Amino acid sequence: MAKILIIDDEKSMRDMLTELFSKDEFSIETASNGIEGLVKFQNNPADIVITDVYMPDKNGLGVIRDLRSNYKGMKIIAISGGFLFNSRTSLQFAKKIGADCCFLKPIDMVKLHSVVTEYVTQLDD
Repeated sequence: MAKILIIDDEKSMRDMLTELFSKDEFSIETASNGIEGLVKFQNNPADIVITDVYMPDKNGLGVIRDLRSNYKGMKIIAISGGFLFNSRTSLQFAKKIGADCCFLKPIDMVKLHSVVTEYVTQLDD
């Protein structure tokens, strides 16, 4: 069973993503900031991490850097809904430092689900 870790400071986003993936056979864990997310990942690594870029305590770019330098095997999806220009620039940077895929909020949930399903299929290969 594939495990997904969702890191976002907005509870509504965590809930929405949990609902989206709970229909599938995924194990889902959530965190409300980057520090909490990294601790949860260290204690129980995920196959796929979905992280917001703009968060308090430790932003998503720091999460991506830490995950890529210490844990190479998982897939990382960066999401952002801050100021539009900054979000696009941040998502481009997220991709450059190790995000496998990026989504601008509001997220196309059908496309996100498709990407996650594709990643899970790759895990099975």
